[in-house]
Amino acid sequence: MFPDERAAIVDLLNDLSHGVFVDPAARLQWRDHYLAALQLDRSHLNVEAITAARKRWREQVVAEPRALLSRVGPQLACTVPSRKINIAIFGEPSPVRFDINTAPPGILRLIPGIQEDEVTRWIAERDRKPFQSVDDFRSRVHLGSATGSALKF
Repeated sequence: MFPDERAAIVDLLNDLSHGVFVDPAARLQWRDHYLAALQLDRSHLNVEAITAARKRWREQVVAEPRALLSRVGPQLACTVPSRKINIAIFGEPSPVRFDINTAPPGILRLIPGIQEDEVTRWIAERDRKPFQSVDDFRSRVHLGSATGSALKF
């Protein structure tokens, strides 16, 4: 479908899959590469601390699954009806949709009228503490009226 971007798309898929989609030996090659990388500075890997932390995290989530949301916050869906994106495989253009607690800065910049300081404030506030509700978001981010009116919750 996109002959001019074909090589870039193939490179991306191969990078994401580490080549395992096209080469059965790739998994072993990457395993060997990873293990070799670990050999560079084993004294600073602190495997015991990582293992203990992973065990502690597992126990926390088994005991209380909502612990997974402690750093991400609840999913708070937002739509920008005036901004359409067209992903060819999905057909018709659709409005930009995202979660206000996880959207990357590039998605936030798609909001009509948003200023860079608003993007910075949005990210900083949610990094400090995830938004618990739309009202919490509005009270902490203070978007300009044009930007705020472009968002639908």
